[in-house]
Amino acid sequence: MDTTTDSAAPRPPGALGLIGALWAARTWRSLTHLVTGLFIGLFGGLALLCLMIVAIAGAPTIILALAACGAIVALNRGLTALQRSRHAAYLGLSLPGERPERGFTLRPRVLLDLLSTGKVWGRLAYHLLAFVYGPLAATIAIATWCVGAALLPAPLYWGGPDPGAEPFLFALLGLALLLAAPWLTRGLAALDAQMARLMLGVTRSEELEQRIGDLAASRDSTVDAADAERRRIERDLHDGAQQRITSLAMNLGIARATLTDLPEPGARALEQAHEEAKQALTELRDLVRGLHPAVLEDRGLDAALSAVAARSPVPVRVHVDMDRRAGRDVEAVAYFVVSEALANVARHSGASRAAVDVALRDDRLRLVVTDDGTGGADPADGTGLRGLADRVRSVDGTFTLASPAGGPTAIEVELPCASS
Repeated sequence: MDTTTDSAAPRPPGALGLIGALWAARTWRSLTHLVTGLFIGLFGGLALLCLMIVAIAGAPTIILALAACGAIVALNRGLTALQRSRHAAYLGLSLPGERPERGFTLRPRVLLDLLSTGKVWGRLAYHLLAFVYGPLAATIAIATWCVGAALLPAPLYWGGPDPGAEPFLFALLGLALLLAAPWLTRGLAALDAQMARLMLGVTRSEELEQRIGDLAASRDSTVDAADAERRRIERDLHDGAQQRITSLAMNLGIARATLTDLPEPGARALEQAHEEAKQALTELRDLVRGLHPAVLEDRGLDAALSAVAARSPVPVRVHVDMDRRAGRDVEAVAYFVVSEALANVARHSGASRAAVDVALRDDRLRLVVTDDGTGGADPADGTGLRGLADRVRSVDGTFTLASPAGGPTAIEVELPCASS
């Protein structure tokens, strides 16, 4: 929403306000705003008019017209930023701006897209209006101040032996102009601010679109940060804890092989410690593999899903139809979904077989996980399926579960992606 402090319409002055407005900071900021608007409006509008003439005159050559249109778009954008900063600096008017757009371009389709948007024409209309209003408003304000200041001391320099009442009438007129000048100045600045709100600001729908874009960018950065953190944890576990547990299991194995004369209780304790160490190592490897397997990074989704299927206690058929790699975050989500889905099949479904089908079509990665189990899977019964759905939504994907009582169960996921 637009916010403003100094750009509101002036209130009716009281007796003290008439005099105090002469040296109020708001008055002089408004005057400075009008003076700067004179130069920006004059030279900016003149440049735009010249470019428009060049675009019209160069239409038969096409190239000259395209160059002029591109320059108009770039100048329009620059003048908009300059006018917004002027309103913010002198009037305290905050006008929400767009995210940075593409700069100067001669591509006809891009130019047509830019010139077909209402906001471009609104900005352009303001700059052309400022070409007239800026000099006019500044001239009126400056003239009021100057004429008032010049007429106020009229009795002091009025010539003639018998000046009469005319000098005092002019002095009264000068005083009235000086007292009115601050309010006239503020009013002209407020009118300029109102035009800027209407033409340089963004509409509610544009503001919501920008907010959605900001949220999507924030979501993407969060997903990237989480992916980087998972990689860091995987590296730390692989290079630290996993190596130590591997060394411990090897030492315990050597001890079992060499210390054959231990008492029975000691031998059993050593054997149990060795088996626990090997089990801990297996679980740690599974944990690291679940975070972000190296095979997914090195060989892609097909090899990673085949490895998951090979580890599953339930026979799994895997079919992957991809003519290129998907994005890293999309592949990670697809791997996570298949891994968790097959783990659920092994734990809960009672299935005798399962299938995984993955296909990349038109920048959409579609994967389906099915099993012939007893069905009845419900996201409300636990956090596992809800976690899958949340992970899919983190990349703007869709998650569909069909699991009637008696089976079969099918999980269908679609993920938007671009080629890497």
